[in-house]
Amino acid sequence: MVEEKVKTENKKEVSDENILNRMRNLFTINSTKTFQSRTNLLTLDDAVRYVEEKMYFLAETEPELTTKWEGIIRRAKSRDQEAKDQAIEIAKEILGESEVPGYSKEDIAYYCYRELWGLMDLEEVFCDNEVDEIRVDDPDTIQVVRKAKSETCKTSLKDQERLFKLVTRLPLHDNVRITDSQPRLESVLLDGTRLTATKPPLTPQGITFVLRKHGTFLSSKEGYIERQTMDSLTYDFLALCAKCQLNTLIIGPANTGKTTLIREMTKHFDPRLRVIVMESDSELKLRECHSHERRSIIEFEEQPQLDLANKNIFPIVLRYSPNITILGEIRTVEELEESINAAVRGHSGCIASVHYLTIEDAIFHLGMMLVQSGRNLTSLQAQQLVSRAWDIGVLMFESSIHGVKKVLKICEVMHVTDESRPVDLNPLIEWKSAGEDFWTGSWVTVNKPSKRLLDKMKMYGLTQADMEKVGW
Repeated sequence: MVEEKVKTENKKEVSDENILNRMRNLFTINSTKTFQSRTNLLTLDDAVRYVEEKMYFLAETEPELTTKWEGIIRRAKSRDQEAKDQAIEIAKEILGESEVPGYSKEDIAYYCYRELWGLMDLEEVFCDNEVDEIRVDDPDTIQVVRKAKSETCKTSLKDQERLFKLVTRLPLHDNVRITDSQPRLESVLLDGTRLTATKPPLTPQGITFVLRKHGTFLSSKEGYIERQTMDSLTYDFLALCAKCQLNTLIIGPANTGKTTLIREMTKHFDPRLRVIVMESDSELKLRECHSHERRSIIEFEEQPQLDLANKNIFPIVLRYSPNITILGEIRTVEELEESINAAVRGHSGCIASVHYLTIEDAIFHLGMMLVQSGRNLTSLQAQQLVSRAWDIGVLMFESSIHGVKKVLKICEVMHVTDESRPVDLNPLIEWKSAGEDFWTGSWVTVNKPSKRLLDKMKMYGLTQADMEKVGW
């Protein structure tokens, strides 16, 4: 493998004189703008410099060709797989007859892609199908999440300069940059990977970033059961929530599988329904997931720089005649208000997610967001307003130590009418641990839904067979 050869090659000692001679003689661009090709290159890094220099030269002599190449390379940098394959072919074409002893032309072209347009030393790590997430704290401190379990990565990115190159090239498609005045960056790459990056002064130790890959878990009933995220009955109940268009709030810390669960639940919507999605970054990609079905799905991605945040998009959404509205993640009070508006204005089947540790915490803190933003509401009134928007709360949790993601609880959110009473939850399904090991146990049905909820579900097609399937 090329990466193994690279490690061996990096250990070779080369004299200062050889290095100087190599740098002097590798490229020759004379005053008549001719480029002297070299067929014999000493190392893979020579090949990288050769491709880079020749690209600069061709930009002046063959601008139409390089403009076409630059479009491909720009997409390749942002993790478009087709563009990646094309970029490797571009590197191969630029290299021509150039050779590096001990490497095939394919290996050389791939290495050039990796260093100039890919993820450098992290390329092979990222392409490992078992890796869900890469976390970079500094050039030498890197963790990966493999099948939901955290582990130390032995790969090094060598220095901060290489980190900066990565967080600069990856989000080019978004036209966003990380700078001293904007030391935080968020972007969804072309393959669905979410990039979050920071730099000083926000993180004084230097540049840090996280790459959370998209689609590493191909969700299905069988997949969820195999990974012990839920059992058959729990899956069937959530599928029924989607079929019967219950307003569902999915709750849990980061990386618990909330987005994947939303995507899975949409499989159980009636395909004739019109679904509108609002997200800060296009992460759900429902059109892509359901492309073979030709469903009516419109996905909105907010653009704050154009004064098109979700609160400004919502009036447009209403005019798009949605049957179901999905708000990927509630982060701000404006998004909370829009999710409530969507849920209470007749768009039954709304789904959203939030980052809290319990269903009770979610309702309490969402209510407090309304109070603290200056709404003329008491804490109790605000909580009741939030709770009346939702029919079901789903709590998820994960352990990076054990490599487990689970649905811990599903509750009916009761619509309390007594203004003096706190919000009520009706537990429907819960995870019950057996003994001291919390992660060993089973899911149990605790209660049946209320008559109010059952009547609503019957309006949307609940049958006796459905009820028997989930043990009602």
